[in-house]
Amino acid sequence: MQASPPNPGSSNPVRPWHLAPRHVLVAVFWGGFFCWLNRLPLASGEFWGQAAYGKWILANQALPSEDPFSSVVAGMRLFDTAWLSQVLFATVSDWGGAEALSALFAVTVLAAHGILARAFYLQSRNLFTTHLGVVLVATVGSSRIPEAQTDIFGMLCLATLLWLLVREPGDSSDTTAGDSRIGRPRWSLWLGIPLLFALWANLHGSFIGGLLVLVTWFVGAVAEAAWRRRTLRGVVGDPAVRQRLWLCELAVAAACLNPYGVPLVLYQAWFADYGQLIDLPAWQPLVLVQPGGRELVASLLVAMLVFRLSRRKLPVADVLLLAVFSFVFGGGVRLAWFYAAVFGLAVAPHLADIAARGLALLRLGLRGRTSDPDRGWFRLAGGHKLSYTLIALGLVWICFALSPVWDAWMRGGSRPPERLYGGSTPWKLTRYFRENPPQGQVFHPHWWGDWLIWDGPPGLRPFLTTNLHLAPYKVWIDYRIIRETRAGWSDVLARYGARTVVLDKRRQTTLHRYLRGSDQWEGQYEDELCVVFALVEGKPAADAAIQMAEDEGSIDE
Repeated sequence: MQASPPNPGSSNPVRPWHLAPRHVLVAVFWGGFFCWLNRLPLASGEFWGQAAYGKWILANQALPSEDPFSSVVAGMRLFDTAWLSQVLFATVSDWGGAEALSALFAVTVLAAHGILARAFYLQSRNLFTTHLGVVLVATVGSSRIPEAQTDIFGMLCLATLLWLLVREPGDSSDTTAGDSRIGRPRWSLWLGIPLLFALWANLHGSFIGGLLVLVTWFVGAVAEAAWRRRTLRGVVGDPAVRQRLWLCELAVAAACLNPYGVPLVLYQAWFADYGQLIDLPAWQPLVLVQPGGRELVASLLVAMLVFRLSRRKLPVADVLLLAVFSFVFGGGVRLAWFYAAVFGLAVAPHLADIAARGLALLRLGLRGRTSDPDRGWFRLAGGHKLSYTLIALGLVWICFALSPVWDAWMRGGSRPPERLYGGSTPWKLTRYFRENPPQGQVFHPHWWGDWLIWDGPPGLRPFLTTNLHLAPYKVWIDYRIIRETRAGWSDVLARYGARTVVLDKRRQTTLHRYLRGSDQWEGQYEDELCVVFALVEGKPAADAAIQMAEDEGSIDE
């Protein structure tokens, strides 16, 4: 699958812009990948909350110091770690609506995998193993890729970081290392790392994962230097160790270039300590037989097999990266793609070595069975031609024409809501609320809070969103008492002055049964996903809750 050298005596010299048959296959791969990404629904609830924050920032020309939508978390300090991503979401939404956001998601994820593909190619110099690595990354990260939210920019930044590290030239003193990440870094690395982290720290809080990559990369250099030098002075004086330490320092300093400065870096370092986050699926520890757990175990088995069969040297940094990020991945699927990218980077050169040796053996076996010893194996005839270039461009255009973005931009159409938003987004509920705005405090499951502030009517007072870390511990406990129908749930609900309750019919069956049997609550709306109850005026408990809600509203004003 690698390019053959041009024939100097040929009358038709190879031109750089002419493509070969293998490039047609590459065009089909990436065009089909984009079409698949663009057809994924925008199903993540957190995504809509981030877009709503972006609209608030644009409208107020300032960053929020506390949650601007939920009154029950008022006064809790907010570090808006993804403010730049939120502004991008809001801007794109104003320009082209939800279909434009879907296109932004597809292009960003595609670009992340494309940059990783370039890193894999620099390691392997083989198109087949490059794209095999991309398939492995997409498969291992499949539990996170469909989640359209601000961490897509974290994915893009991580891919760029890994590409920058792979581009570093090798150390001429160790030609057997097989590791292209040792030696004097290029000037682009010294410039690219700080620029990348200065941008990353404003796009998404996952820049901490990037710092973890650099620290692990540095520790790997220390371990290799210690093995070679065997003295502390030799380790400290090793050029690779010093350079990697300076790059870590540059990255940390650049990450402090954000609206909050150094406190944001410290905040993200212990962000996972918020106990409320365990209620979010992305923060729940992996179970081996469920999505995420299966991919982690399978990928580790594949890595061990590949390392065993490969003859290339295994850098210490790669082993450490796999160990560290497999541990992080085990804590929740939120960093599934980060682990997948590190996994792909570690196995790509070894896959190339195995493929090259296997292909050589296969060619040797086939050469004895054919009358033409110079005949290539699995070689597509034709070489570099203009016709293949046109075919590749045509296939890319066909894939674009089959994607939803074509209908949205060229024909002005849009997908039905159930295909655009997914089957778990309550778009019918917010359509009802826009026609019948709820009064007072609304209680709802937190996984719908982001959608309510995005698509609900102005002035809607949500309870909690997926920003559970902003909720005071007492509020979080009260929320769980109501949501899980624990003892005293009705008193807690009245204490918050809730006059409207939204329930997820599939996940809150007990509370649904209690409210349906209560004479203080009346069902107002129901669809296949949710049901809405409202307080009935005239009942003692209902009147007390209404008075409390009115008092709360006067205090807010």
